[in-house]
Amino acid sequence: MRKRSTNLALVVCFLSSLVSVRHLLFVRRCVIHFLHIACLAIILIGVPAATSVRFGSLRIGSRPATEAAMLSAFAAIILLDGFGHFVLAANPKEKSLWRNWGFCAAGLLAFHWALFEDFFHFDWLREMLLRARSLF
Repeated sequence: MRKRSTNLALVVCFLSSLVSVRHLLFVRRCVIHFLHIACLAIILIGVPAATSVRFGSLRIGSRPATEAAMLSAFAAIILLDGFGHFVLAANPKEKSLWRNWGFCAAGLLAFHWALFEDFFHFDWLREMLLRARSLF
């Protein structure tokens, strides 16, 4: 009878250690998501606000300064994602998480570069909004 209770205690101890490891890995993935969302908020909201001055409804800012700050911030995120993928990741799920956020940052970097280089033209949107405004 004593042997059976010892085995049961070992099984309970083993299962509790598995739960704590799973919890730790879940928390690590949540921290990775939180850090990336915070970085994106800082880049997309804070950088344009920091590189411009607003006087009433007039916004005065340096476009090259905004462009350089945003593109270098996205490049820094890509480098940190590479570091996280190759050095910090503990398992394949975390590696894919770092890699996916790196691809997201690379896509945003490419989009912002194309936007600053005037590859995207939104004249069609302006015309549509002016037509809608004239109807109402």
